[in-house]
Amino acid sequence: MQNGITSASTRNPTRRLGLCLGLLAGLAMAVPAQADQSEQSDISWGGDLFAENCSECHMVPHDDGWFKARAEAGKMDSYQSLRTMVQGCVNNFGLPWFDEEVDAVTAWMNKTYYHFE
Repeated sequence: MQNGITSASTRNPTRRLGLCLGLLAGLAMAVPAQADQSEQSDISWGGDLFAENCSECHMVPHDDGWFKARAEAGKMDSYQSLRTMVQGCVNNFGLPWFDEEVDAVTAWMNKTYYHFE
């Protein structure tokens, strides 16, 4: 008590703890929703990047059927091998991409064609 005034935290520490726990619970519930939205926008961005940078080579002769057949034949056997292939194209063609672009294109290709876990 200072100058005859007590703070709420001094009067009721249990209430303060409850407010903090409530705030933390609310934040924890918001993070997965943000992650889902972020993942969807990354996948969409990956499709845009693919269309702008990859489709000129990879849609002729590599159409949708080619990608699906490759996935079914097991030529690409994991998410990591798909990412390695995307990174290889980036390196071969000198694209000025960061990991985020590689990850976005990999996520889009996985969702569209390969369906790895």
